[in-house]
Order: sequence, then C-alpha cells, then structure tokens
Amino acid sequence: MALSVDELLAQFREGSETAFKELYNIYFYRMYCFTKSYVNDTMVAEDIVAELFVKLWKMNKNFESKANLEAFLHIAARNAAFNHLDMYKRRSVREKELLRKMNSVAQVNAEIESEVVTRVRRAIDALSAKSKQVVLLSYFEGYSNGEIAAMMNITDKTVRNIKVLALKKIKLDIFNKDALMLASLVFVYILLGVRSLFVVWIAWLNCYGW
Repeated sequence: MALSVDELLAQFREGSETAFKELYNIYFYRMYCFTKSYVNDTMVAEDIVAELFVKLWKMNKNFESKANLEAFLHIAARNAAFNHLDMYKRRSVREKELLRKMNSVAQVNAEIESEVVTRVRRAIDALSAKSKQVVLLSYFEGYSNGEIAAMMNITDKTVRNIKVLALKKIKLDIFNKDALMLASLVFVYILLGVRSLFVVWIAWLNCYGW
C-alpha cells in the first residue's frame, strides 16, 4: 500500500532517501508543468525544478504537512521562474544595445573605408601611366620589384625610384587637404581592420615620413 504524502514527509524529516525519491516522483512532473507555464522553455523548466528538489532535500526538517510542502514548491518555483525571466529580459536589452553599437560601428567603418579608398584611388589615378602601373602591380597585385622590372622591361632600381616618387605624390595628394581629419580616419580604419596594406603604408608615411 502506497504511503500518503504526509507519511512520506514524516520519513523524509528523518532523512529517508527513499521517501525523498517518492516525493520527487510525485511532484516533479507537476512542478515542471507549473514552471514551464511561466518560462515556456523545457530545459529551463527542468533546471529550475531540479534545483528546487536540491533545496527541498536540504530543508527536509522544515515540512510538517502536505500543504506546507506544496506551498514551498509552488512559491519557490514561481520565484525562480520570475528571476529567470528578469535575467532574460535584462540580457535581451544588453544584447539589443550591443547589436545597435555593432551596427553603428559597422556603419562608421564603411564610411571611413569609402572615404579612404576614394581618396587613395583618386591619388593613384592622378599618377603617370608608368607610376600607376608600378603602384598597382606592387601594392595591389603583390609582385616583387624584380618581377615588375621584368614585366615592364626596366631595372629594379627604376622600379624602386618610381615607387618612392609615386608614394610621395600620393601622400601629398591625400593629406594636403583636411590632413588632420583624414589622418584620424586612416588611424581608426587601421584599428577597425584594414584590407589593404597600401592604406597602412600611406598612413605610416604620413606619421613617420620617409
């Protein structure tokens, strides 16, 4: 014959693990359903109820009756569910704010990239045909001075000289107007992640010279 909840509680107060397991079997599912009605999440509800029974085991001396036990279970489960919902709400607000900031940074990054790339392209387009070809082959295609010299039928020294003069001209074209503003843009651009080593090189030249 199965024991009543009050009889199980009497044994539970004496430290009976068997009585505790019986109480667990009786109440776990109903407390799970009760908790899930608040949190609407299976795993969260299971975790809350599991923790609830851990607390119950530690408080075995405190329960004199079935009504006393059920009041504890429902109040503790409800409070834990509310705490979870409050934490979830705060986390959701933080995540939305983080997403907003990330979108803002991405927009600024795109604007900076567009401004820097536009100015660099204009400066390169203003070079002579030979200088432009050397710059594009070296900094954008990744060819060595020797490879460029062979392709253009000129010497390595000529390639180096063209690069030095071309970079000086590009530097002047970019930084003569709004120099401080653009230097700041390039610096931020570098911090945010640059895709072109050429832009970094121009920024370096502006800061440290030749």
